[in-house]
Amino acid sequence: MLDKYFPTFSKFSSLLNFPKKSISGLSDDSIFFKTSRMLNLDAGADLAHPYLSSASVYAAAHKISQNISQVPLKVYTKENDKTIQVTNGDIFDLLLPPNVYMSKEQLIESTILYLLLNGEAFWILDG
Repeated sequence: MLDKYFPTFSKFSSLLNFPKKSISGLSDDSIFFKTSRMLNLDAGADLAHPYLSSASVYAAAHKISQNISQVPLKVYTKENDKTIQVTNGDIFDLLLPPNVYMSKEQLIESTILYLLLNGEAFWILDG
């Protein structure tokens, strides 16, 4: 039923965890429109912020950044044509944890999300 509003909605409905059947007497339509209003995803939303304005952009960008942040990050160096994994040192310590406010996974997730939405992302080394 949601496909009549958005032909590609079925591709993203599993990412957004929208129910396929009615819940407590609410139809699929009312569940979608109540959720879209809560997230400010209506058609007239601010187009300068696609992450918040579009359910499709929100779902895709969030899923991509979340999945990439779960990949184990390893640092390697090359010495005498041999690749050696780095387990200590400045670069290794930079990411474990990167600061007192976030974990390594949160840093990677927010970096990827910013990169997807803006085309570039930077880290500033302070200290």
